[in-house]
Amino acid sequence: MRIFFLSVMMLVILSLFSPVAMAADETQEEGGVAFDLSGYYRVRYDNTFNLGWRFNEEYEDGDDNENSDWWSYFDQRALLLPVIRVNENIVLKAQVDALRNVMFGQNTQATVPMAVVERNPADTEKIETVEFDAEKLDRGNVFSQSASANQSIEGDGAARGEVDPIQLTRLWAEVMLPIGFVRFGRMSSNFGMGIFSNSGLPKKTAFGYEGLDSNYGDTYDRLMFGTRVGKHYIPVVIYDRVVEGDFKTGDKDVHQYVFAQYLRDIEFGDRNAFNGGLYLMHRTQQSTNARIFAYDLWLKMEVGGFTIENEVVALQGSFNQIPTSTIDDLIESGLPTGEGGGKIEVDAYIDAFRANYKMKKWGAGVEYGFSSPSDPDPEREFDADAAAAIAVAATQKDADEDGSEASIEFINAVVENQAAFGKKVYSFYFDSDYDVDLIIWETLMGGRVENGMYGKVSGYLQPIEELRIQFDVINSYINESHKGMDGKDASHDLGWEVDVDVSSLAYGHFFTGVQFGYAFLGDYFSDMYDGSENIFTMQMRTGITF
Repeated sequence: MRIFFLSVMMLVILSLFSPVAMAADETQEEGGVAFDLSGYYRVRYDNTFNLGWRFNEEYEDGDDNENSDWWSYFDQRALLLPVIRVNENIVLKAQVDALRNVMFGQNTQATVPMAVVERNPADTEKIETVEFDAEKLDRGNVFSQSASANQSIEGDGAARGEVDPIQLTRLWAEVMLPIGFVRFGRMSSNFGMGIFSNSGLPKKTAFGYEGLDSNYGDTYDRLMFGTRVGKHYIPVVIYDRVVEGDFKTGDKDVHQYVFAQYLRDIEFGDRNAFNGGLYLMHRTQQSTNARIFAYDLWLKMEVGGFTIENEVVALQGSFNQIPTSTIDDLIESGLPTGEGGGKIEVDAYIDAFRANYKMKKWGAGVEYGFSSPSDPDPEREFDADAAAAIAVAATQKDADEDGSEASIEFINAVVENQAAFGKKVYSFYFDSDYDVDLIIWETLMGGRVENGMYGKVSGYLQPIEELRIQFDVINSYINESHKGMDGKDASHDLGWEVDVDVSSLAYGHFFTGVQFGYAFLGDYFSDMYDGSENIFTMQMRTGITF
């Protein structure tokens, strides 16, 4: 009913004011469609040492990366942002990725025969069926000829997957109306500093694009209407279809409703300004009885050369990730259903603060980030991966009701993934594009800040217009560290990291940069892993912007 009401309201707004917009368009001069294109092409190199103690255990026997103590790779990406201007009121925008993070040298794949053998569960020596298929394997030799496999690396040094050479990532339209604006299509979702909903599409800086490793925002299929009240206040209403299930029932659909409010460019004095916003989100799903709320407050004050900025996000609500029917079956079978019995409550928050002072030749700043701690008992803290493992096992069991092996696998999945029945979601993570460092959070802790906090001191020198040198010192902690190898509580200290970034720009569009990082690991890693060592990295970026 709410979806129907929202759709009707959007159609009413468009129908009431589209004649006015059409009349305004008739007064324009006749002409063709205008086209604009911006973006970048970049190549990056990553060389990181002393990783074996952290990642070897995740590789299967026989993997080429097993026992490796470092990784090294080149990859590339072209980001294209085309804009088609139908007239001054109607714009069509897109984001196109070409060779998105595709690695150099991925051109040596061969197809080999493969036999899939299915055995009798009651007698593992007896073969039931044999199927013949083909498998692609890396086969490299000095006589290999080019036949690109388009394998991509997504920043963790291990995950590789085939990607299309050209991807239409986003496509949306923007229409200016006499009372505001309408946007519809697949677009990015951006707000504030970017700790919850990414900070925005690529931004050109003095040294190319900001965030060359980012994917620039969370992508939503969205309907949006906004307007401007007075000079500075911009209210926006949004509807997102996050998940599309069976369109005949809609019970698995995930709907998101957003009311965002912005205060923009309130200026006082020559170099003083205030910006801020409040992002209120409500997300629902019928099959899980989900009711999730997010409250995101962002404030930014600029006074002279000083900038102070803060964003805080709170999440509340509840959902049943495991269907009630499955829970009832588990209880009847005598299987454990964890602390929450299938119902999970959400009560988590994140926060980031930064302050800096910038001059033409130099600048300095501090930053702090916090993600609320998880529960000390891992089985009380809900784990989405554990829930997914049970869902897969349940699907396989339902598809083969008479199969004893599927039933056994389901029982094992329930017992081994009790975190799927956790009582609460206590901890939430920063957006993965919010980069804090090069090693500790970005590489060792999964690529984002979660269940932890950090403090950061930064400074930069810009002796000439074309050269910038930046220094970062970061101290990081995990809030709830759980148990170490000896069964005792592990340390909360993740350690210190020093990062240096030297960047240059030539001819206004050709950028190069070298990044160095060294992580002095804290006691947390020695408590959780065998043979932990300090890690260091050297990375390079080069490319052109247009």
